[in-house]
Amino acid sequence: MPFRVILVVAVLATALLLSGQALRADNSSSASAQPAAAPSTAPTPEKQRQFADLAKQLPTLTKDKKYEEALAVTRKMIDLGIGLPECYYNLACYSAQLGQTEEAFTNLKKAADLGYADAEQMKTDADLDRLRKDPRFASLLATVARAALKPQEKSRQYAQLFNQLASLIQEKKSAQAEAVCRKMLDLNVRPWDCNFYLAVCQAQSGQTDEAFASLEKAVKLGWPDIAVMKNSPTLDSLRQDPRFAPLVDKVAENADTGAAFPYDKGTDLPGLKKVENVVKDGLRYRLWMNPKATKEKPDRLIVWLHPSGGLNNNLVEKMAPMFSKHGFALLVFTQKDPAAWTIPDLIRTTVTMKAVGQIEGLDLSQPLPPVLLGFSDGGQAAMWLWRQNAQPGGLILDAAYPIDTASGRAIAPNPSEAAKTTPFFVLVGADDQNAASWRQVQDAWLNAGVPLVIHYVPKAKNQWLFDAAETTELEKWLTDVTAGKKPAGLPAVLERPADSGKP
Repeated sequence: MPFRVILVVAVLATALLLSGQALRADNSSSASAQPAAAPSTAPTPEKQRQFADLAKQLPTLTKDKKYEEALAVTRKMIDLGIGLPECYYNLACYSAQLGQTEEAFTNLKKAADLGYADAEQMKTDADLDRLRKDPRFASLLATVARAALKPQEKSRQYAQLFNQLASLIQEKKSAQAEAVCRKMLDLNVRPWDCNFYLAVCQAQSGQTDEAFASLEKAVKLGWPDIAVMKNSPTLDSLRQDPRFAPLVDKVAENADTGAAFPYDKGTDLPGLKKVENVVKDGLRYRLWMNPKATKEKPDRLIVWLHPSGGLNNNLVEKMAPMFSKHGFALLVFTQKDPAAWTIPDLIRTTVTMKAVGQIEGLDLSQPLPPVLLGFSDGGQAAMWLWRQNAQPGGLILDAAYPIDTASGRAIAPNPSEAAKTTPFFVLVGADDQNAASWRQVQDAWLNAGVPLVIHYVPKAKNQWLFDAAETTELEKWLTDVTAGKKPAGLPAVLERPADSGKP
């Protein structure tokens, strides 16, 4: 699956971790003839040559158990500034073999701090056997294992832990919930949320000072949920403390400014009117609209729901002139958590849309509700809103799928009659492994009356799919939607010949 669950809405970190190549010959030796990955500033060819020459000495030295000499060689390799995580790992192995336990742990921690990520090597390495009974070893192994995780796996583990946490907090099992929170913090996914949940657990168990310390950290990191801060009974034990009110003010500021996240300033688009603002209890936004739109002849609205891992406003803002030609303004969010769509995020989205609807020249009322445009996890968020009877004016989905992100199962059309009339425009790569999910449900959706248009794009996978041909098809769809049609004029399912290529 290309998406995971945090709270109820999908989340996925899309960046990949780069792991260095360990300086190991096999599972029982502390050496390798292969240099590790170069640092970001590339070493000179001469340093690379020296590093490789030194690395070639290690297999013989370790085979002959000449660990003092191996230490000296590895320190020379460290001086060259290449492969530092793996070099420090090797130092730990040699120190352990020499009975230098404290030095071994110092070097092992240094390796972990530098991002050493071969947890399987560390777990089975005989050179570290003397360290295993020390509790520090298990802690460092956990750190290395986390470094080895791809963001997708971290998100999956976070979601599993969150589900455990929600039940434990509800059942007021504070000690167990606190332990789960600390595991979540170790993953370094949404640390502002994790510190807030930790504060809740500590408040429930009467650890008032510890709860305030965690809450202050969450707020400092940008925790933005002012509604929870003001109303959640989980914080009742803290409300009368004079430390609480200033934190409420700071959370309100976080909610309005997206303090935890960078601001996307974007670029100008000639010929379009730009409106930027921050909405109280909503999200900071940028709106592109027709400068000639009026109350009598207003724009409709398309709302961009970004993929996880980045706002990617640059992708969709290029389409704003085309949208404007068809009578649609474009709304993007410029300062929010790029890693996820959560329920609080979607609540702030709806608050923002309501505020934007007051701008002269826009009409979001029925029968002109906003059209949701979502890419990847943004598409999953759009579909979640549809299933909650949000009744959008249409859904444009790129690389998103009819799969329930909580269960992984295919979803049925929303039983609401209003939702069944929501027109869909779907792009999915023909080579995308999840294209099968659309093929599985498309007939059932069409039979249920959903105005569904799918384009299977040849030679494409899970990616941004709007090139010239796809944009032309979208324009046809927008023309029908603007005219109040339910895209009946387009083929219900359009699958292009596999050999047609992609423009």
